[in-house]
Amino acid sequence: MTGAGAEALPGNDRLAARSVPSRAELLARHEDYLAALGHGPSHRHRQRRGLQAVLDALEAAGGGSWQARWQASGAETDPRAWLARLTPERPELK
Repeated sequence: MTGAGAEALPGNDRLAARSVPSRAELLARHEDYLAALGHGPSHRHRQRRGLQAVLDALEAAGGGSWQARWQASGAETDPRAWLARLTPERPELK
């Protein structure tokens, strides 16, 4: 696969290129997953809001893939600070 949405994965010839799912695709997959688990609309709504907040933060970090955005976001290097930025209305999570 080449062009937009393709990401080279070094060291793994079998997966030399991989399609990067769009935000809409990730949200749809998440919704399908929660529905398959039997979660009701209220639970799915809360989960969707959480995923949207994470995706917003990752998109702001920049990068060509969700993994690159995760790495650029600082979530792994300082998870508490990242979570505090993600949920400013929840000071107990700091």
